[in-house]
Amino acid sequence: MDLRENVYSTLVISPTSAFAQFAQELFAQNSFYPIKKVSSVTEARHALSIRQYDVLIVNYPLMDETGLELSMEMSRDCSSVVLLMVPSVSYSEIEAKTRGCGVFMLRKPFSIQTLSQAFSYLRSASDRVRSVQSGRVKLEEKIDEIRLVSRAKMILMENLNMSEEEAHKYIVKEAMDRCITKREVATTVLSTWSR
Repeated sequence: MDLRENVYSTLVISPTSAFAQFAQELFAQNSFYPIKKVSSVTEARHALSIRQYDVLIVNYPLMDETGLELSMEMSRDCSSVVLLMVPSVSYSEIEAKTRGCGVFMLRKPFSIQTLSQAFSYLRSASDRVRSVQSGRVKLEEKIDEIRLVSRAKMILMENLNMSEEEAHKYIVKEAMDRCITKREVATTVLSTWSR
């Protein structure tokens, strides 16, 4: 089993170092690793420009901004799962603003049991995001291969006076005979005829 499936890189954004320390200890015990701690939206944006995180934990409000815009942006982007922890007095107002964005919210103060349940939701959502991203990458690779093979067919049609069907059969046969992919055959055709 791939270890990456069991751990979730986490960015904790909290204005208080006490919460950040608590989060690091508790989250690390629950498959959230590595954990990076920052105290502002500015620092968070910098950290996110360097690498992508599976999970963002936002301890609302933050110092330079509230963290609400960042939470909604990252959730809409579908690159990270976001947990926004909001004081009870602000919960209804913030929930109305984030509705439809996919941001998970947790009312502060919360019990360890509630937080444990939130961990479960975060892991499930992060696994789903990984699955969707993997599917998207495969689809993009397939589209790229189709474009490459199409260009190779055009070159064969132009230079060897083949029909589209003959060019297609040629690429498929070469791939089978040489035990390589159609992409590799197309790349060879393109490099041969573009000299």
